[in-house]
Amino acid sequence: MDRWVLVRSTAAAPAALSVDDEDDVIRHAKDHRTTLEAMRYLRAGDHVVVMSEKVDRLLVRSIPALRHAFYGADPEIEPFGPYD
Repeated sequence: MDRWVLVRSTAAAPAALSVDDEDDVIRHAKDHRTTLEAMRYLRAGDHVVVMSEKVDRLLVRSIPALRHAFYGADPEIEPFGPYD
């Protein structure tokens, strides 16, 4: 199933991350520790995260669904009923 993926990394040194040879998804600057994140919509299957340098922390999570709702909308999820 195709879905959104969250990529979050923390690094204290310059580093760049990409997914499947895409242009840099995340680029850390030098000389200060930062936590950055990005989301990408990926097709079902195997994917590769490529790092230019070692990062302190890396988190990759699959997001099953994103929903947008507004007042008076019907979420179409039976147990929750209409937004009111």
